[in-house]
Amino acid sequence: MLIKVKVTTNSKKEEVIQKSPDSFQIKVKAKPIEGQANKAVTEALASFLKLPIKKIRLVRGSKTRNKLFEVELHGLTPVTSASTPSDLLPSRFATANLTEGTGRKSKRRGLSANTFDAKSPKTSHRMR
Repeated sequence: MLIKVKVTTNSKKEEVIQKSPDSFQIKVKAKPIEGQANKAVTEALASFLKLPIKKIRLVRGSKTRNKLFEVELHGLTPVTSASTPSDLLPSRFATANLTEGTGRKSKRRGLSANTFDAKSPKTSHRMR
């Protein structure tokens, strides 16, 4: 899970404010020198989420106030493009229309499953 964090350093008090399920504002007392603030933010986020520090990794923003953290949640394995078979990556294919006999391709990208087997072609065309 990716979490966006806006950091305020040199704060008088340490505070974690959850703005949305994947967005936080974190205030830390540490100064932004030699990664001190990044370490303090990681510790504050781990404490707030009740996770060990090793489950939280700074992905982007090591030298900016807007940071992106990857959080490994219990029971969930992060899926990366490197672990996905190349024939399943969205850039490799375009899905076909759900109606048969049209000879056209959909401009939408991604995986598609035909769930209209029992429906007539007219019905499935209206439902897309």
